Formats: sequence, C-alpha cells, structure tokens
Amino acid sequence: MKQKFISEYSPNEPVDDVFLVSRKELRPKKNGGDYLFVVLNDRSGKISAFMWGNVEVFQNAFQINDFVRVNGVTKEYNRSLQVTLHKVQRLSPDELDLMDFIPSADHNLEEIFEEFMDLLEREITEPNLRQLMCDIFHDEQLGPRFRECPAAKSMHHAYLGGLMEHTLSVLKLCLLCCQHYPFLDKSLLLAGAALHDFGKVFELSWGKSFDYTDQGRLIGHITMASVSIDRKMQEMDDFPQDLRLELLHMILSHHGQLEFGSPKRPKTLEALALSYLDDMDAKVQSFIEAVEQADEKDNWTIFNQNFQRFLYRRRYLQNVRGPESEDSPAASIPEDEAAEDMPDEG
Repeated sequence: MKQKFISEYSPNEPVDDVFLVSRKELRPKKNGGDYLFVVLNDRSGKISAFMWGNVEVFQNAFQINDFVRVNGVTKEYNRSLQVTLHKVQRLSPDELDLMDFIPSADHNLEEIFEEFMDLLEREITEPNLRQLMCDIFHDEQLGPRFRECPAAKSMHHAYLGGLMEHTLSVLKLCLLCCQHYPFLDKSLLLAGAALHDFGKVFELSWGKSFDYTDQGRLIGHITMASVSIDRKMQEMDDFPQDLRLELLHMILSHHGQLEFGSPKRPKTLEALALSYLDDMDAKVQSFIEAVEQADEKDNWTIFNQNFQRFLYRRRYLQNVRGPESEDSPAASIPEDEAAEDMPDEG
C-alpha cells in the first residue's frame, strides 16, 4: 500500500514506500565507478533518486515502468528534494492501486463532463453543430477516451482528464470573448473550441505513463481530428458545406502558425479567436504548474525551458494561497539532470 506521496515529503526524512519508475540511467561518477540515477513517480509528482553503492546488485533488479518499494532517505540539493537510495525491490502491479501513481484531475471526471456537455447544449444553438457535439462526445468509444485523455505528455494539463479540463476552460474563455465581441458566431466558436484538440484521443496513450501512439507521431492530433470529425459530419444528413469548411479550418489552424504545427494559419475571425484563447489557456496552466513546483522558499522558479525564462511566483502564490500560507508545492526535478550537476555521494 502507498503510505505517503512525493508532495508530502520533507528533507532528511526516511523513505520506505512504493513508487513508479519513469526513468533509470547508469551514469559515471566524477571520480570513477558508476551510480544509478532514477526518477520516481506517484500521482502528486516526481522526484529524482540516486544510488551510490551496491549498484551492481540493484541495476538489473527493476526497469522503467516497474513499481518498486524504495528504502532510502530524502535530502535537499540545488533547491530540489531528492532521495538517496539504499534498497529497491520490484513489486507486482496486482498488489497496487494504479490511481496512486498516475496524475489525475483534482475534480471528478464525470462531474467535469456533465458541466462540459451542459455548456455545449445550452450555448450552441445552431442545430447541425449541436447534433455533431452529441454524436461525437456521446460516442461509445470516443466519449470515454475524451473523458480520460491527458492534454499532453508533459507540457500542460498532463494528467488524466487534462484534455477535458483544458477544453472546458477554453470554452469558458470563448463565452467571455463572445460577450465582448458579440459579432462572433458563438455556436461556431464553441464547436471549434470543443473539438480543437479532440485528435489527442488518438495521438496519446496512457496507462502507467503518458506517451505518443504510432499514429500520433506519424500523423498528429490536428490531422487525425480533422479526418475523424469530417467523417462524422459526412454521416449527418445535409450538413451545410460552408459550416463544415469553417469548422475544419478552425481545427486545422488552431496552433496559429505553420512552424507550430498548423497546416493552415487562421483566416476567419472565429479561428483567430480560438487560436489565441487556446494558447492563453495552455500558457497560463504551464505557468501555474511551474510555479507550484518551485522551491517553497524562493520567489523565482528555476530556468523554465517551456518559457525560456525564470518565472516570478510571489504574486501568484499570494493571490491563490494568501500571504501567510505555508502549503508546500509538489517536489520537482529538472527535466534533465546533467552528470556534472550531480550531488555529492551519500
């Protein structure tokens, strides 16, 4: 049984618990010999771990995507929490609850889906688009995948239900935008928002970890969404051709620029609005995830690769938690640990 989550650990604390291995590397020590570098995961985050001795005993005892029981101790290095490993034992998945190890939305997925569908049914008044929403999101195969799918492997909303949360957030931004710009076609904009990332149900796979499918790497979610949604429209009776073209254009252009993976750049007002609102929601969530994972005692994050800058977090934390909050964010590790930046042994 899982005893404690990564986000709950502090420095200089004994560790005797179960984790999922997402990374494992044999690396050379500065002064000769090898050490074992491991990344351990649970649903609250991930943490780097180092084994300095008895490496030959444990290096083949477990592999990536194995569940392991770890004995060791936490320590703080370079403003990050790490684990010094003493023993590692591989466990059978049958003994464990998988949901303890996979990041998931904070809210009940069925409740999020109900809110999502209520918004579409209330706000989309164009009958063809309204029927299309029903046909896609209540599809027996596609609907459940949409409710579970992460929005990304790692960039933003990278957790079960992340795609649905991101899509609902973009829908709410679109509603606000329609209030400010009443000349936007609300039904079309909302339909495009609901479907813009739908291809990720084909692009991504999820289980012990999040990864790309073969068709995801070879074709991509934008193309797959366009093909799948167009097929649904073709199955409907007399779906208007101009509406079909504009909806497909929104999906094909929602990344905004050719260099960002869009086959087309936005050429309608609704496509332009969707592109900016989608980008804003993804970037705000990426910012939140970065500042929540930074060291509690620091006003700045480490250099963020996604934004290519350091991020200032004090104002955000005050607004969300209050000035006197002592809550600790989840422990984090750099995306890549360079061998020359390794901590001292022991």
